[in-house]
Amino acid sequence: MTNAAARAGRAYAAGETSLSELLVIRRSLADTALAARLAAVNAREAEEKLRLDLHLPSRFD
Repeated sequence: MTNAAARAGRAYAAGETSLSELLVIRRSLADTALAARLAAVNAREAEEKLRLDLHLPSRFD
């Protein structure tokens, strides 16, 4: 994702995109990164709930 942000920054610096377009791209990348982190957290939570339901030891122990 940092490559996309860098490319967008270079395009802005070269005058190929406007500031608003650059900000939209960066916001979109930040939202995508946040969604990926939330998905990982939700998957870990589901895994731990399943382990609890199966009476298996938690990986946090």
